[in-house]
Amino acid sequence: MPAALSQINWTRTFYVVASTATIVAMLWWLQALLLPMVMAILLTFLMAPVVNWIERKLTLGRSVAVVAVLALAVAMLVSVTWIISNQFVSLIDSLPQYEVRLRERVTDLHLSDGVMKRLERMIIRVRRDIESQATQDSPGVGRERVTAVRIVESPSLLSARTLYDGLAPMAGTIATFAFTFVLVVFFLLGREDLRDRVMVLAGADRLALTTKALDEAGERISGYMLRQAMVNAGFGLIVGIGLYLLGLPQAAMFGFIAGVLRYLPYVGPMVAIVLPLTMAFLTGGSWALFLQVAAFLGVAELVTNLVIETKVYGRGIGLSDSATIVMVAFWTWLWGPLGLLVGMPMSVCLLVLGRHVKAMAFLSVLLGDKPALEPHLGVYQRLLAGRIDEARDLVDEQEQVTDRAIVLDDLLLPALAQARADASSGALQRLDFESFVENAAILARDLAEEIDSKEEEAPSLHVLSASPPNAANAVALDMLGSVLLPRNIALGRTSKDMRMSQVVERAITEKVRVFVLASFASAGAAHLRLMTNRLRTRDPDLYIVVARWCASEDDADVTEGFRAAGADVVVTTIADARDAIVRVAGMGKQQHAQGTFASREGAAAAAL
Repeated sequence: MPAALSQINWTRTFYVVASTATIVAMLWWLQALLLPMVMAILLTFLMAPVVNWIERKLTLGRSVAVVAVLALAVAMLVSVTWIISNQFVSLIDSLPQYEVRLRERVTDLHLSDGVMKRLERMIIRVRRDIESQATQDSPGVGRERVTAVRIVESPSLLSARTLYDGLAPMAGTIATFAFTFVLVVFFLLGREDLRDRVMVLAGADRLALTTKALDEAGERISGYMLRQAMVNAGFGLIVGIGLYLLGLPQAAMFGFIAGVLRYLPYVGPMVAIVLPLTMAFLTGGSWALFLQVAAFLGVAELVTNLVIETKVYGRGIGLSDSATIVMVAFWTWLWGPLGLLVGMPMSVCLLVLGRHVKAMAFLSVLLGDKPALEPHLGVYQRLLAGRIDEARDLVDEQEQVTDRAIVLDDLLLPALAQARADASSGALQRLDFESFVENAAILARDLAEEIDSKEEEAPSLHVLSASPPNAANAVALDMLGSVLLPRNIALGRTSKDMRMSQVVERAITEKVRVFVLASFASAGAAHLRLMTNRLRTRDPDLYIVVARWCASEDDADVTEGFRAAGADVVVTTIADARDAIVRVAGMGKQQHAQGTFASREGAAAAAL
């Protein structure tokens, strides 16, 4: 068995899978009880802000506010149901005439009559086959049968039997909605008491955590449901009015359907557009109505998506797009059409649970809209996998909002430091580390090659650099050189095979003004400190920049050690190193000759 598989805790994995399956099974088995409770909780979140507003602004009691809100909701529901039912009955009555219109539209599309005739003949043959099969299966075929006729007095329309036969098929649905309504009443009247009981059940020692989780879940769900209801209702109203003004039959029904279907992410709006377009295709005397309806719905959808939803929803509810689709499909599969309405709020509850409960943190990773990996870890993973183009895309995305040097400090330097740490701990094999560094070097060279213009004019400056013999250090210096090129500053590098005395002699021989000693903070401090001391001893006027990449801010003792050895400035980022060198380049030779750097502390403050 591979080492990676042998390290998996199979017992824990089995318990997790078994627990998940048990929970899903219980949710399905208890849906008759759980679904009304979930719907009641969600309706409470939706109505609670309105109840609070009436209670505080109009100074009415809680009971009066609840009754007023529920009465308004019931009245709106009854009115909409009555209008939509009338529209639906009218549509059913009009279906025969649409058959003629359909044939006309097919003719307008220049489809062959043979297509329609073959379709009709096929339907006739299928109908005959079905009737023939039914005749063969019926007893007494070929014999004349006598049918007994009995005259029964028609019962009264309002008789108990008639009411029972009409309401029996809907008894379950009526009971569900009645139970939900009763729960909503009690939840709205005593929601603070219910919240306190939930906190007590969670434990007094977890009061702060429970309060934070409940507040976040309530704020996200209540705000989102209220905004979603407003947007969807407004969209349905606009669509209904617009279709009515265009002369489309059953406009109110199509507006209602458009508003309801927007609760289904991505797919719902497309279906909502198809239905009125189909009606316009069948009813219009010409193609003008179809084109007008298509243009109107397209504009309405674009304005709603790009303008209204962006401003109303803001940052959203924290779910990623893929998680939204998957979770809505899951809850719809589990609880049917009503699961479509509760899918988003239930997913938000799981997301909040994952953010505040450590054992459920995986839910936050799977469902959240935040990047699963930190930016520098994303670059590290892509370079490790050899996907240099994807790493470059991450760099370019960050570079659109900030400086190149800051992007290198935030992404590539931490990625190199992470690779060094993984290689030191044995988590990253030597060949993999070398491949990663090679990919990072390719990316650094790619970034440097695109620089073909100067950001500002600066005097030419001779800068020399050295680092411990390590490929990661070389890549870091390449990145520093790439941000110095636009300033007309070339960064030279000593050979990794040169001894320390040879490096010092080269700096003296070439009369270098600035020398950069660089290494990652995890190693090479003693080597850099010794070289700093030797360079300062040989050339008191040399400006020495010590770069300790990715060093922690509280590493003050090491920094003071470098200053005591003769360093003018100690930096931890490429941006700080660049600024220090550019400041030196801006100083004239006369200032340098007069001993501007005689005081190392003053020079360090000026450079930064």
